[in-house]
Amino acid sequence: MKAALSAQINKIDQNDARGIAQMIRFGLFRPVHTKTERSQEIRMLLTPCTFLQSTIIDIKNDLLGLLRNFGMKFGANIGNCVRRCNGLPLKIVCVSCS
Repeated sequence: MKAALSAQINKIDQNDARGIAQMIRFGLFRPVHTKTERSQEIRMLLTPCTFLQSTIIDIKNDLLGLLRNFGMKFGANIGNCVRRCNGLPLKIVCVSCS
């Protein structure tokens, strides 16, 4: 379609409309698939969730990397460590759980 319309000498909206109408009459177009409104709503809701999840993981990794510089190491089950040593200062938590 683009090649046929760009071949026109006078590029005005009226000629574009006429060219598109002729292409439709001759069957020189392909129908396109559009997503349903429901699928667009679902995608709109899921996009911020995935962004928040990746941001939380990035922040967690940054904190673990910073703490590792000071000799504090956490394993894969950091939540269990915090639950076991609830209320203790961070340095004591790291020493007792490592």
